[in-house]
Amino acid sequence: IARRDNHQGTVVLETRTVYRRKIGIGTPTLVISGLLDHTDKALHIGHLMYDVESGELMATGEAVGVLFDQKARRSMAMSAEQRAKLVVIKPLRNGL
Repeated sequence: IARRDNHQGTVVLETRTVYRRKIGIGTPTLVISGLLDHTDKALHIGHLMYDVESGELMATGEAVGVLFDQKARRSMAMSAEQRAKLVVIKPLRNGL
């Protein structure tokens, strides 16, 4: 069941970025993202940003978002089917 057909979307409530060093324009960057945790309504997403050439961790990021009912204009709980598709990447949390 497509979220668009059910008038569902996601909304980011908070983001946080921690720069561990200056990132120059054109720096080749590898971004690894994954789900850190979730509740019935919220998703906690993490990002690790590495310098491709040196392997150095340049920045980390986190975001919290919710599933949003576009008709009711409010957050909503994920269905059991939606929650079953989520996979938490615990090793990613160690890098944040």
